[in-house]
Amino acid sequence: MNPIKHVAIIMDGNGRWGLKHNKSRNFGHKEGLKNSRKNN
Repeated sequence: MNPIKHVAIIMDGNGRWGLKHNKSRNFGHKEGLKNSRKNN
């Protein structure tokens, strides 16, 4: 069995999260990115 060479993270829902919090979709994407870096 070959070792894993790549990992993809699909950050689904961040745009909806931003809209739900009365912000833009882009704001939701940026917050998701900050959160993923914080937890890394």
